[in-house]
Amino acid sequence: MIMEEDTRVLYYWGPLLQCKPLITSSSKYLLAALESAIRVFSTDTGNLIKTLKGHSNEIVGFAPVFDKEDEFFSCDEYGKICHWSLLKDVKESNLMKEYQLKSLNTKKDKAVVATFLVKGSAAEFIVGVGKDTGKLFRYTNPTHKPVVLEKCAKLGSNKVAISHHEDCVIFLTKQHLQVVSLSSSKRASHHTGVNEITCVMCHPSKMSIATGNCIGEVVLWYNLFKEPIKQSLHWHSLPVADMAFSNTGSELYTGGGECVLVNWQLTQNKHRFLPRLGMPIKYVITDMRNEKIICAHLDSAFTVISAKDYKLCGSIQGVSMSIDNMEPYPAGLTYDPRTKCVILNGRSGHVQFYDIHHNKLLYQLDVAMENYINPERNIKLYNSEVEKVAISPDGSWLATLVYRDDFQSSREIRLIFWHFDTVSQRWTLNTSVHMPHDNYVNEITFMPSSKSENTAMCVSCSDDGKFKIWEVLDNSDIYKQSSMWGCRSIGFYRHLPATSASVAPDGSLIAVGFASILTIWTYDSCHLKGTLSQPYLRDHIRQIEFGRTENCSSMIVSRSDNWLCGWNLFTCSLSWKVTISSTCMAVDPLSSYMVVFSTTRDAYIFEPKSNLVYTKLENINNKSTLCAAFVPRLEKSTSKLGWTDESQLFIIDEAQRLKLIEPKANLRAVEAVIEGVIQEFAQDTVGTTPFSTLVAQTRVTDVAVDKSRQLGSAAFGVNVQNSSALLQKVLDESRVYRLDTFTTLAKEFCKLVLPEATTSADVEEEEDINKRIKKEESEVVLQRKSVKKKKKQNLERGLNSDFSGLLSILSSDDS
Repeated sequence: MIMEEDTRVLYYWGPLLQCKPLITSSSKYLLAALESAIRVFSTDTGNLIKTLKGHSNEIVGFAPVFDKEDEFFSCDEYGKICHWSLLKDVKESNLMKEYQLKSLNTKKDKAVVATFLVKGSAAEFIVGVGKDTGKLFRYTNPTHKPVVLEKCAKLGSNKVAISHHEDCVIFLTKQHLQVVSLSSSKRASHHTGVNEITCVMCHPSKMSIATGNCIGEVVLWYNLFKEPIKQSLHWHSLPVADMAFSNTGSELYTGGGECVLVNWQLTQNKHRFLPRLGMPIKYVITDMRNEKIICAHLDSAFTVISAKDYKLCGSIQGVSMSIDNMEPYPAGLTYDPRTKCVILNGRSGHVQFYDIHHNKLLYQLDVAMENYINPERNIKLYNSEVEKVAISPDGSWLATLVYRDDFQSSREIRLIFWHFDTVSQRWTLNTSVHMPHDNYVNEITFMPSSKSENTAMCVSCSDDGKFKIWEVLDNSDIYKQSSMWGCRSIGFYRHLPATSASVAPDGSLIAVGFASILTIWTYDSCHLKGTLSQPYLRDHIRQIEFGRTENCSSMIVSRSDNWLCGWNLFTCSLSWKVTISSTCMAVDPLSSYMVVFSTTRDAYIFEPKSNLVYTKLENINNKSTLCAAFVPRLEKSTSKLGWTDESQLFIIDEAQRLKLIEPKANLRAVEAVIEGVIQEFAQDTVGTTPFSTLVAQTRVTDVAVDKSRQLGSAAFGVNVQNSSALLQKVLDESRVYRLDTFTTLAKEFCKLVLPEATTSADVEEEEDINKRIKKEESEVVLQRKSVKKKKKQNLERGLNSDFSGLLSILSSDDS
């Protein structure tokens, strides 16, 4: 058995909204916290520039250093503060200094908020310790004992604000707004009323603040240390999630659950809107140069908006988070053989295609094709969600199940089949089946042995007690050739719910779990071949998997909530059983290994032919695993562990974090590849696109063309005609914000404009071929001339003949 210290977990992506993000002072970079790491994104291209690692605990806040460009502070939940500097060359980003706040009792409580006030070389930190409410401290020096500003303050990323104009801190208590001066002993308290304040923000140049409350009202407060003057701005119907002033303070931006960014022009008493931004807004961030506004959405997507023309100019997106489902990612992880990425739930009604090899989102497919239904203040509204996903072995067909149940009207179930159009390179809707089953569908899966897109078959099973086999039918007419999906056959057993299904690798058998009974059916005729059960196995079967290799082809593994069983098809009996409380199971398509995850957060690697554990990974995660998948490698592993040779194991946990479980030896190579890809984007990206790096800043024209070829080795110095004009045309006509990776673009671009390298052997071979072709062509020409001359001679001979020979023949025949 392999020891657990030989493996390690690598974070690929997760929620980026554990604290409010920050735009650096140069407006080039966006900072977002991913647990203890800091993700640095380019605000121009949306690419991940770098990941900063200096904390060992969860980060709870950022703050800029106002008098220095691209320098900032970060604070974690245990009071460690790091001073960072993003230099002109982002590759050299480094940790300037570390502080450890003194006298923080973080064993029972956590530092929820960290807001910083910087004055020249001295820094004053305002830190809140607690959960929803707690103590608010002021640190004039990190090593000195702090001053308690409030013992019962409301804490959160936007519940405490600093006024840099008057050096005062504003925070909330129960139904009161507190204003405390940091330079004097002045303090004021104002009653906020029954409407709870959800966020507070200070004006950048005046002694005034803005607050948003639970009914969607924005209130501007003036004359805070005396009797306050209030101005009400009301458009939102849902609670105001966050707000931000422009750098000049003349404009205020607010957002919330309506997915609309509202721009309040305070000097003109006007407002304008930017609707349909995606998912509900959680944070609104502005920069110091009045160039960009960034909205952070609940699904961890960032929308970049131009402050000048108030239009969408780009987005930053990793793995999209699930916000409406009770159980995140109900469709699990599915490997797409065409794009070499994984398919999982995206925003509501969508599935996302995520490239795990290059750590980027490819695109999202709108499956439900419905507008997002915004929640109401006191009523929960339900959107259509993608519950199941399956893809054919060749990647040409995609099956999705859309489900909606508002517990008031009839439920909606749609089984949708998508076909991949190789010409347009996009998924097109082929068939939508309304109510394919009468109850919730538990599983959809394709036949693994489909050799072409016209022979693909799919199996679905449901709580209505039936499983159905779907096949591609010809739907052609006189106008065009087309196909559609239809139900070929239906199976049921004792009116029990069909909880899971799987198809044998050769496509000959179907295994369907009816409650706790495992049934075997023929795929072609849909006849019941046998049943497998034991009286003490009462739990419903959740997953079924066939053995994938020859030595395990006769085995079936079934998983229930408390049992893991191996069944032998040759003997039609239970081969082995293991008592384990599990959450999910995955099978490697390229080897004989399977993995099961327990509720105690352990992982067990095994082969279906035996109940012996090949590898046990203990406590691999601090959260339970929701789904897992083996993804084939692009290159073979250098590890000698066996189970990681052909595929990589990816998981998603309850915290919606995508993780890779790998041996440490492999992780070093993976991290090196990821770092190499990231470093390609580590450059000055202001006002540029990836195409612009292909054009030199200084162009040289009228250069003599060298027509000679380099013999004996590859000729790299080839001449490219009109390449400058071609590049300039691309730059002029492209209106791009985010493109594919620069390495891919450069590789494909060079293939188009650069001729292949030529060697002496290639030249000699080409000359021999040309000589042979010329010789054959001359022989054909001579042969054609000879045939033509012969025909001409025969024709002249016939014209000059007196037909005497013909008359003699005819006379002989008559006699």
